[in-house]
Amino acid sequence: MFIIPFVLQICGTVGVIGYLSFRNGQKATGELADTFISEVTNRINDKLESYLYIPHLINQENLNAAKLQQLDVNDPQALEKHFWQQTQHFPQLSYIYYGSSQEFFSGAETISVDRFYVAYWDQKTSGYQTYSTNKQGDRDKLISSVEVPDFNVLTRPWYQAGEKAGRPSWGNIYLWAAPYPNLALPAVYPFYDETGELEGVFAVDLSLLDISNFLKSLTIGKTGQAFIIEKNGLLVANSSDESLFKNEDQKQGRTTIANTNDLLIKSIGEKLLSKGASLEDLDFSECLNFKFKGENQLLKITPFQDEYGLDWLIVVVIPEQDFMAQIHKNNRTTILLSIVALLIAVLISISTTRWITQPILELNQGAKDLAQNKLHRRVNLSRTDELGELAESFNEMAQKLQTSFQKLTENQQELFQLQEALPLGVCIVNPNGIISYANKTAKELFPKKELTQTNLTELIFSYQLHRRDTNKLYPLTEFPIYKALKGQEIIAEDIKIQQENNKDIIHLQVNAIPIWDRKENILHAI
Repeated sequence: MFIIPFVLQICGTVGVIGYLSFRNGQKATGELADTFISEVTNRINDKLESYLYIPHLINQENLNAAKLQQLDVNDPQALEKHFWQQTQHFPQLSYIYYGSSQEFFSGAETISVDRFYVAYWDQKTSGYQTYSTNKQGDRDKLISSVEVPDFNVLTRPWYQAGEKAGRPSWGNIYLWAAPYPNLALPAVYPFYDETGELEGVFAVDLSLLDISNFLKSLTIGKTGQAFIIEKNGLLVANSSDESLFKNEDQKQGRTTIANTNDLLIKSIGEKLLSKGASLEDLDFSECLNFKFKGENQLLKITPFQDEYGLDWLIVVVIPEQDFMAQIHKNNRTTILLSIVALLIAVLISISTTRWITQPILELNQGAKDLAQNKLHRRVNLSRTDELGELAESFNEMAQKLQTSFQKLTENQQELFQLQEALPLGVCIVNPNGIISYANKTAKELFPKKELTQTNLTELIFSYQLHRRDTNKLYPLTEFPIYKALKGQEIIAEDIKIQQENNKDIIHLQVNAIPIWDRKENILHAI
């Protein structure tokens, strides 16, 4: 009574202050985390807009040059030299090319910072020809001439994408194997003559590895990650070392969020799909919290769309620990100080209340001993105050209880001896109809088996209790003890014990009464 309220007051005060401090810090940290993730997402969004704008700008320039007849779309070598010059100024573009409806292809590709190739194909040429170039952009020597079965520029996906869209648009991302594995995103622009007939499709391939390199250059907390996916689950770019390509069945394909080796990306994919909606339904920014390896992660998903039909998802994830480390450190300090304050409070309260609580504890233990029938227990307190008087009263009460219990035990013994000496059979039956006590005379009347623990049905059947002047067993529901258990006081003189030889017949008079408790529940029948 003295220690606990004092300690609770200290704990409550420190606890409330610590909790409010933690909540305020957590709220401020949460707002900071949301702001930081949004800034990272905006940087990625701005980078994509500027990066993805260039291919369409190049296509527009080439289309304008063709319409003004500054660029002859029927002269493959003029096309490839023009494209070669453009690759010098835009190294992030992996391929600039043109596919003609006259079934020829011309383009220039960036191999490295100072290496550029040009390529050509038509129906008459044997194979897809690739040439190195000199410093003026002219063909230098033949690098390769590859026969591609059933190759036709008119059936290429990028060409058909431009033909189908009829306007500037994006083709499908594809795996570009040479000279190194890469993901290429083609920007396509169909070119029509004055009559509206399709003459060909200008296209520019954008290397998506550059986007991954940009994501890797970002500082996303301490251990945060960012990646971009298409809404079909295919990875476009990521900030981790996970490859964007997968080798399956000896074929190289793209990595998805389902088959990636990056456990965090896979876990995020499972989290998104577990929400019951497909990625196609995500058309607005969404913030989520989820656990990964026992740590809480802060996740933001932002759709990225442009006027050319691109529909991606930007995903930024940062462990909450990156922001909460200082908060947790402060919490540990607060908890440590609280424990020190609690220990001091306990020591002071114990030292100031010990002389009061000690006799109370002694009396409490004495009461417990009495409850366990240790009636000889006494409390030894040499005090003249109220607690001393209480101890003296306690000892007097214990003495009276001990005397009363001894007398009660003697009375119980006398009552038992009286019951055993009665020439009448006495049975006590519990509410379940089981005989719990039978005196000596009752056992002599029913000697066949142990009478106690016998139920009424067994009693009637085992001892052949019949109704007088009949050969039928006495009905259970009319049996006096049964009726007494239902609350009736009854005397029956029509019961006889009739054994199997029908010679030993004992006529009985049975008096049965119920015994009630204070709540008028039947305790026994006698």
